[in-house]
Amino acid sequence: MAREGVLLQAEGRRHRWFGPELPFATLSGAIDRHGIFTKLASERLTLEEGLTGTRLPTQIGRALEELDLERI
Repeated sequence: MAREGVLLQAEGRRHRWFGPELPFATLSGAIDRHGIFTKLASERLTLEEGLTGTRLPTQIGRALEELDLERI
């Protein structure tokens, strides 16, 4: 959803992060203080979230889950 002032900074680095003898891995990073990965605590729960007691992920959070990528 487009919002005025929202900025997403993304970066990806292919490197032998785990040592020279192991294959290349890509470290991807994204920074956005407006809740791009998880919904803000100030946002109201949807009916589904209220019934299940858990927050649904954002579209990017869902994509990371589907790709089995860990957000740290």
